[in-house]
Amino acid sequence: MYRVKDFILMEVFNVNGKKIGYINDILIDFDKKRVIGFKVSSSGIFSNSINVLNEDIISFNNVMIVDKFNKNRYFSFSEIKGLDTVDNCGNIIGVIEECIFRKNDFYITGLLISTGFFNNFINGKLAIPVCNTILGEDNLLNYKQCDKFNLRSMPHKLFKKDGEIKIVEEQETN
Repeated sequence: MYRVKDFILMEVFNVNGKKIGYINDILIDFDKKRVIGFKVSSSGIFSNSINVLNEDIISFNNVMIVDKFNKNRYFSFSEIKGLDTVDNCGNIIGVIEECIFRKNDFYITGLLISTGFFNNFINGKLAIPVCNTILGEDNLLNYKQCDKFNLRSMPHKLFKKDGEIKIVEEQETN
């Protein structure tokens, strides 16, 4: 799975090796739940942003190599980042922070929702499947919120329990 942050600031080159710029956003089709391309800030001083569609990408790893680009207008992730996410009852769950999509077909599988700085630190961020959402002008509706389980992105072992430290110390002495 990829996230938006995996592509931000990735350098973009054409097939001749000339640097076009760097990626500053992703282009999405929220109706089809797909990432359709990338918005590239060109390296020229007076140049506007250009767009690279998925079918124009030759390869990408640390840098992206593209065949062609265009200057058409597309819907970008930055336009929905920070939107409130509400449930069926109208309660605010949090704000959209990140988009998660598959590697092979760039299908958007989920969104990471930030529930607040301290709540993120203690409980983790909320991950919701994008198939259960409807995008509005002012917010995102999560219409199938299930009380049976919640997906969360938790911080990794920041604190060790006393028992874990003793076990490590015992193993070092043996």
